[in-house]
Amino acid sequence: MVITDRAMPDMSGDLVAAAVKAASPATPVIMLTGFGGLMLAADERPERVDVVVGKPLTRRALRDALAAVARPPG
Repeated sequence: MVITDRAMPDMSGDLVAAAVKAASPATPVIMLTGFGGLMLAADERPERVDVVVGKPLTRRALRDALAAVARPPG
């Protein structure tokens, strides 16, 4: 499992997610971002990101994201 931010110096979280999925397609990617609320409202999720979580992070949001990627596909 990888948890990444979206806006980072040198490499965006979108690129991190793409690299992770290229190397290991089954590895879950969670994007933790200050833009999470806007992204969720617009139903926006980068192609290779499994779950988007907004900042500030709450325990419940983290728990829900972890549960979502821990579930078997289907």
